[in-house]
Order: sequence, then C-alpha cells, then structure tokens
Amino acid sequence: MTLTIEGESIGTVDLIAGSDVDRNQMLYTISRVGEFFSSTYFKVVIMLTMAVVAVYAFIWVLSILGVWSRESENK
Repeated sequence: MTLTIEGESIGTVDLIAGSDVDRNQMLYTISRVGEFFSSTYFKVVIMLTMAVVAVYAFIWVLSILGVWSRESENK
C-alpha cells in the first residue's frame, strides 16, 4: 500500500492478511447472477425477444381481423 498526500508519496508498506477468509458461496452466486442480469448481453437478448414477440402479436392480431386470411381475399 502506498500513502499519498497531495500527490506526494509518503510511504509504502506490504500488506499481509492475518487470516484467510472463505468466500460465502450464496453471496457470490447472487453477485454473479446480478452481474449477468445487468450485462449488455442480457439486455440485448431481452430487447430482441420483446421485438419478436411484438411482431408475432401484430401478425396474430392481423390474422384475427382477417387481413391475411384467404376468406377475405375471396370476398
């Protein structure tokens, strides 16, 4: 560790741990899951999924209204 005051290095010492600390697996897993859900990859996948669902819903509504049915073409 280096102690710096107003840009001037005052001193440097090596840090030594007094004991080992085990990682809490549950907190680590929660942290990793949170990182995944906040990642750009996840956000892009969600946006693409929402776009596909919206297009599907739009086509489904048009088919219910008879815009693309063969019966409306024959009339």
